[in-house]
Amino acid sequence: MKKIEVIVSVPGKIILTGEHAVVYGCPALATAVDSRMNCKVSFLNNASKKLNENTDDMISFALTKTLEMIGEKRKRDYEVIINSNIPVKGMGSSAALAVCIAASVIKLNELKSDKKMINKIAYEIEKKQHGRPSGIDNAICTYGGLLWYRKEVDNFKSFQKVKVVSNLPEIYLLDSGRPTETTGEMVSMVNGFYKNKTSILNKTLYEFESTSKSILKNIINGIDNNFILYIRENERLLEKIGVVSESAKRTIRTIEKIGGVAKISGAGGKKNGSGLIIIYHPDKEKLLNFSKKNNLKLKKAKLNCSGVKTKLI
Repeated sequence: MKKIEVIVSVPGKIILTGEHAVVYGCPALATAVDSRMNCKVSFLNNASKKLNENTDDMISFALTKTLEMIGEKRKRDYEVIINSNIPVKGMGSSAALAVCIAASVIKLNELKSDKKMINKIAYEIEKKQHGRPSGIDNAICTYGGLLWYRKEVDNFKSFQKVKVVSNLPEIYLLDSGRPTETTGEMVSMVNGFYKNKTSILNKTLYEFESTSKSILKNIINGIDNNFILYIRENERLLEKIGVVSESAKRTIRTIEKIGGVAKISGAGGKKNGSGLIIIYHPDKEKLLNFSKKNNLKLKKAKLNCSGVKTKLI
């Protein structure tokens, strides 16, 4: 009897603007990128499960949660093989894994592969990893493209794909080092910082939202010199809430000195690394020459990529 397998491909993501503020109901702009996670899932007929060493617990939880949410009560073991080139924390690797498992199990159990359902299940899986996720990571990994996202209340999120009518900015990525803190810990830290400081929090959130809207308009209407100013302001706000390490700040200031702009993308990190830094420079050659001279390992990111893809073989 032929073995039935499901192949699923899910993009990584970067947040262009709005991280952390999105937890409090402000909008964020995210894009799917060309780094992807691929998984192959099939029913297993023997007692052992072939899982990756470092992700066994998360995969097992994702399988259990997916089966629970689709109402599948049959006790079946699954073989799960993960192959990912999503390189660093901050690019949605945990959300990509959640989407991979949800999509593959739905398909393998011959249910209609509905992105709304995949996204809903992936969000519940993400809660184990991050505690109080905004939902933006699993949404962009599911739907792909360029997404304007807002968490209105806990059980209601609104999002819309952004139609790109002009060239997107050429974005480069740099790993500033793996954060010591988890995403959940960083979110809790920000929440603790603003506890009983409602007026200060509201002012900061207003600044985040205003900056995010300016970046959105600039991308829709075509990138101009203001793009650098808006990204720089977004980074300053992230530094203000304390999610950028000193080493990441030094790297960012260095990029600014040569006429570019940079910001962290994701939850960040305070003690050591801050994860992913996204970089833009109006003169690409100047940036690349600078990175070569200073041994900075930049990776160009293709933006606005497709979302989850599922194939039954």
